[in-house]
Amino acid sequence: MLETVIETERLTTSNASNAINEPAASINAPATIFKPSSAWLDRSKFTNAGSVFPYSVSILSWGLNEEESIEEFLLRAKAMMDSFQVEYEHIFIDDGSTDGTFAIASRVQKIYPQLKIIKNERNRGSGWNTRIAVAAATKDVLFWQTVDWCYDIKNIGRYLWSLRDHDVVQGVRVEPNKPRYGWLFEKIPLLRDIRVTKRSDNFQKAVISL
Repeated sequence: MLETVIETERLTTSNASNAINEPAASINAPATIFKPSSAWLDRSKFTNAGSVFPYSVSILSWGLNEEESIEEFLLRAKAMMDSFQVEYEHIFIDDGSTDGTFAIASRVQKIYPQLKIIKNERNRGSGWNTRIAVAAATKDVLFWQTVDWCYDIKNIGRYLWSLRDHDVVQGVRVEPNKPRYGWLFEKIPLLRDIRVTKRSDNFQKAVISL
């Protein structure tokens, strides 16, 4: 089984829509699209799909000690995925949290049946969690999102349609955030070199990620 991940960040489009049941006529963005020689998805379903995305979807995420934000994140993800009107699942990995993250996620699960929770005995990190989440996913295609909603994925429903012709869709952030005093950071060699204004959709999150 080919482990394939669709990661989407901020992509510039005209007339952007959150609806998954609307193929993107054109993608006006500098997206990097990889096309492996061997196909992993049976694309025959696209032939008679009409305006309905014909494959099931997995959303993957993980977090450590996120009790203050995990409920809001899960409910936001649920609302987004429900709006797509497709079969889906949400794989969430509690990466060894010592606070109430797991308990809160378990409570949300009662009203979010698509949510599947995996708990690590200790903190494992993003690399490990990526492998575990991909292995646990059971749907046709998948993508991931961070608990702090670092990636702007409001157009993910449109970009999934690129799978008609490509195996992996990868977004790139092309619009830097614009903090009030951002020009100061461009004057500091260390921060300028790591392009702090492009690390996240939100400047505060970009600084925290350092």
